[in-house]
Amino acid sequence: MPALQRKITGPQIEWVAHHRLFGWLKEDIKAGKILPCLRKGEIHFYEGGARLLKFSRGKVYTHARYACAGLDSVCGNADVVLPDGLEADKFELIREAARTHRDKQRNSELGEVHKLFQPFAVTRKEHKCEELALIDVEIRFGKDEADPTLSANMIDLAFLLPNRELLFVEAKCIGNPDISSTTTASVERQVGFYERHILRSDVLEAINRSLDAQSRLIGRPLGNADGFFPRVPVLILNPSRDPNPISKNNHWLRRAIAESPSWTQSTAGVGIIDWTLDPIDAIRQFANKFGRKTA
Repeated sequence: MPALQRKITGPQIEWVAHHRLFGWLKEDIKAGKILPCLRKGEIHFYEGGARLLKFSRGKVYTHARYACAGLDSVCGNADVVLPDGLEADKFELIREAARTHRDKQRNSELGEVHKLFQPFAVTRKEHKCEELALIDVEIRFGKDEADPTLSANMIDLAFLLPNRELLFVEAKCIGNPDISSTTTASVERQVGFYERHILRSDVLEAINRSLDAQSRLIGRPLGNADGFFPRVPVLILNPSRDPNPISKNNHWLRRAIAESPSWTQSTAGVGIIDWTLDPIDAIRQFANKFGRKTA
């Protein structure tokens, strides 16, 4: 199984680019409010950190929890097909329902990750190739059939650094049990899996197919990735802005934060992106700290 499923045909991209729903999203894509991401034979559109639309095999889907606001007969907990004749005002009701769902997630990774869209989305109008760019979210790696110990995993964020290296980042809110431990937090194991996944032979090619699809959608070249940042840092999020959010018993996180300035010597085994800063500034400072100019 490939590490990343990122293939789509030219006619499929053209269908999306000329679809009227895509036309309704164009201005918000240019503004960085919405990020289109390639999947296997599909293009997903994320707004508010959650998937708003899925264009797949000639149909457009959204989640039933959103669609119920614009379509009278929809209910359930799965994706539903949007009708071809969907009216603009009904579509706006669906988007508003998605935003309302996002707003309920303000103290979660979902709500915080959304803040990274407008300053970093690779498809926004202001993006320049020499800048740090957010190119994908909710990236699911397939299991490695050659290595049964490497199961399928999903990481939160993929950035393209100014030097064209890929930087994969895991995001965790303070209070998430994955980063809480008196000894070793489970995020160490997660990051270990991710660092093995990103070095698989087809990852770079798959990401470049994704960048090509994004380029064709917005009508301008975004360039290609040509390497990897070999480690996967953890972005610690503190949405409540509590000045003292870490439990006194969370010895692992305290040690990881203390040792992050010299990550390569860290006994915690994980690099922490500064949780005391706004996530936008934290990402920029992390990239600068490791020698990658972020403009």
